[in-house]
Amino acid sequence: MSSRNWKILKEFEEIRFEIFEGIAKITLNRPEKLNAYSPTMGEEIRDVLKVIDNNDDVRVVVITGAGRAFCAGGDIEGFDAAIQAELSPAKRVRDPAAAPEVVPGSGLKSRHRVRASCRFPGI
Repeated sequence: MSSRNWKILKEFEEIRFEIFEGIAKITLNRPEKLNAYSPTMGEEIRDVLKVIDNNDDVRVVVITGAGRAFCAGGDIEGFDAAIQAELSPAKRVRDPAAAPEVVPGSGLKSRHRVRASCRFPGI
């Protein structure tokens, strides 16, 4: 199976998605960050899994990583940015209720749970 036989179905920012003879391959494609998982990557993977779910020709899904690592875990910078994006600058300072609600099992790490429960999350 040479790489030229793989068909790229859609371009993504942080993953590659290819299909070849009933095999779907998802490649985590952030080698400069050791493929650390980010909110964007999660959205892209969810989109790809929906496509795969609707494709009866796909029998196997392979998930791999570009570069020297499969996945270094969660990208703390990416999740910090996602949490901060939920809060406007005015709300960060003036509205203690502006901290995002953290749902158990939401995937937020303990550092983010503490930050989300603070009256005034850091910038």
